[in-house]
Amino acid sequence: MGGAEIVGPAAVENGLTSLTQKHRIEIVAPLMKLADEMQTFHAEQVAGAVRFAAERGTQLLDAGVGAAGDGWSESHPTQCTRRVADDRAGELRREGTDEIKSWLGKLPLKAELLRIDPDEPEPHLIGQVVESLQRGDVVALPTDTFYGLAVDPVNLRAVEHIYELKTRARHKPLSLLIADVAQAYELARSIDNTFDKLAERFWPGPLTIVVKAGSKLPLRVTANTGNVALRVPEAQICRAVVSALGLPITATSANLSGHPECTYAGLVREQFGEKIPLIVDGGPTARAVATTIVDLSGGGNSWMILREGAIPTHEIALALQH
Repeated sequence: MGGAEIVGPAAVENGLTSLTQKHRIEIVAPLMKLADEMQTFHAEQVAGAVRFAAERGTQLLDAGVGAAGDGWSESHPTQCTRRVADDRAGELRREGTDEIKSWLGKLPLKAELLRIDPDEPEPHLIGQVVESLQRGDVVALPTDTFYGLAVDPVNLRAVEHIYELKTRARHKPLSLLIADVAQAYELARSIDNTFDKLAERFWPGPLTIVVKAGSKLPLRVTANTGNVALRVPEAQICRAVVSALGLPITATSANLSGHPECTYAGLVREQFGEKIPLIVDGGPTARAVATTIVDLSGGGNSWMILREGAIPTHEIALALQH
């Protein structure tokens, strides 16, 4: 961001007012409502608002009252004046819209913060997150350990974007959050009794289990290893998103390379700024320790600890003895 000042809603409103007055485009209520309420401007919303303002100006010209009530033609237009109005409206749309779009495109923006209740996630807000994921956006949201970066794992462009954001090595697969154990059986193959014991004992919870990936997952998600890391988190927001999306979501930690993991939304925003469009604010995470990762991909009921985290190794061993 290079120290650029973040422009707030009031400054955006003032800028839009100045430009639309310059080009005699009527400031319509929906456009000002957008500037007043939003903390960030998604590209499609900006374009839609600008188109709306320009088209409204065209309608007023066509009705014979001028783009912003300037009295250009007080009477109902004849066919001739209508043609002149159309020509003038076309120039207005091109010049005014282009300048407004150019101005908005230069604004240094921060990610939108969307507050969701961590215990009882609001369905309509979960729907907003799902829509963002379906568009291919990267969304930061709280897990039960750290904030994570979520995308639709079937959208390879979105998956690639995560690797770019984190400057993550391409040989490292991305772990996936799922809603329940049943979903693991849909995404993995050759699941054995060892998996069942660990899932029953530690899910939902901070245990990531590496298994052989099934055919439904793109190789890119597995970093061409053929393995996938799965977890059912305790975090209600994550599970609600996965259930509504109907797909797992990625769960790599939301931090830049060389920076600490984030335990609340403000830290994510400080690190990523405008690089991701949406951060779900579910308050501080339940713990500040990474998940334990157990590798079961070797089969034959063999297991190996790849990373000891929130669950100690001895608890894993104890669970598998029974």
